[in-house]
Amino acid sequence: MARRRSDDRHRAAAGAAGRTKALAENQIAALWRLDVALREKTLWKMLYESAARADELLCLNVEDLYPQDKRGKITAKGGATEWIHWQSGTAQLLPRLIARRTRGPLSLTDRRAPTGTPTLDVCPETNRGRLSYRRAEEICEENTRLLANPLASPEGIEDLDGRTLHTGDCAGFGDGR
Repeated sequence: MARRRSDDRHRAAAGAAGRTKALAENQIAALWRLDVALREKTLWKMLYESAARADELLCLNVEDLYPQDKRGKITAKGGATEWIHWQSGTAQLLPRLIARRTRGPLSLTDRRAPTGTPTLDVCPETNRGRLSYRRAEEICEENTRLLANPLASPEGIEDLDGRTLHTGDCAGFGDGR
């Protein structure tokens, strides 16, 4: 049943008017070949495999994950608790991303959290903050700009007017609930 729900979400997102278009197979293949940090690889793979919304995944904590079952507990729109399921790509990346952490935000920034950051958004084991949607979007855009504009040269990247693979939800993975 969970697999059906994920498939339905992918189809609904791909066909929703005014939403981000689903990526073509060749774009997805190119995305997986990008040389990006483990955090981004894991987030993008989890977005693709689970069809969850980017903000839902960015709110995940390590203690919300059940890696042995390839699932995690999220808070959906409206505050409902739901389960997301992922496949082997995410399952292979998660242990490396989590390392030995047992609690706290799954996706962390590269720096210590500033003073005054809410406790729920700080990893108690590393003191690093939760990755924000805004920063995740910036990283996605920085890394996918040339994929979305294959005829552009790296030198002319500033002239692309912000066109990326996503321009909407991180990398156009079709999270259209």
